[in-house]
Amino acid sequence: MTRSLTPEQIQRIEYLACDEWVVDTGAADDEAKTWHNFTNTLQRMSSVELHHFACNFNWDCGVQELAAVIDHPECDAGTAQMIYWLGQPAEHYRMETRGNLTPEVTTVVDLLRRIESKLQNNSFSNKRIACDPSNIMGQPMTMGSERDRAVVPEFMFRKTDGMEIEPHMC
Repeated sequence: MTRSLTPEQIQRIEYLACDEWVVDTGAADDEAKTWHNFTNTLQRMSSVELHHFACNFNWDCGVQELAAVIDHPECDAGTAQMIYWLGQPAEHYRMETRGNLTPEVTTVVDLLRRIESKLQNNSFSNKRIACDPSNIMGQPMTMGSERDRAVVPEFMFRKTDGMEIEPHMC
């Protein structure tokens, strides 16, 4: 089941997902203006909009924006679990174990550990969006192999109940 998005919601999702919020004029305050644009838009988003944004997020740009989604009061536990699996936790945790810690890997690992902690502590007020780690956006993010289970906590493999959302892809 998919909840319909209004044109205004689609506009917000696409504004963030397509990086239209980024200010790149060469001025010294570009970064501050950029982050202001992002947070100003993000704070007006519903849990469903946050989910759609996370589905469209480009992980090559870092994870600061996803950290803001995780901290958003409307972030759903299902969205957090989806972000977790899209972050390829087993791969990042193995890199951490082998000592292959670049600043980028460390940032992703920190985000993944924060998501684990928040899910384990039941810190998300919304729990209405489904997440199945073996089928995220039509892809198996994990099949629960012994290799994955050796580095990822067991509770992260559990499917969450809720409404199935067909992502609005930009």
